[in-house]
Amino acid sequence: MIGNNAVYLSKQMANLGLSSMDKTQQWDTIKKNEVIIVSLMNALEDMSTMMQHFVANDRRSNLYGYKTKFAAIENIVSEMHFSLTNAYLVLHCGCGKADYNRIAEDLETISKLLDYEINNNMNVVEYYVKNYKKIPQEIAV
Repeated sequence: MIGNNAVYLSKQMANLGLSSMDKTQQWDTIKKNEVIIVSLMNALEDMSTMMQHFVANDRRSNLYGYKTKFAAIENIVSEMHFSLTNAYLVLHCGCGKADYNRIAEDLETISKLLDYEINNNMNVVEYYVKNYKKIPQEIAV
């Protein structure tokens, strides 16, 4: 599944317990766990690349409504990534207070939808010829 790395890494971020720390402890923890943050950023970029192929403004799209949720997650992780070089972002942005367990749940849902899209709707034909398959309700969240 395409989002497994992102889900795993966001769970690792949740295990760091950033929300229970003060700002200086958060920044120290972020600096010590730079590998997790950079890896999460890269995993989200991989998911973003695949989402660009399937996200549409059509309500029939399986990923309709997830574009803004995914953009919010990308924004939080991007701020965390930029905070590796600038403590100001951690001290004033609040990216350390994000609920990474919730982010992991959302990414898991998005990755399931992406997996369905890749297996069922990834065609090389033009979009106007495409026979679009709607995800069954029992699979959808």
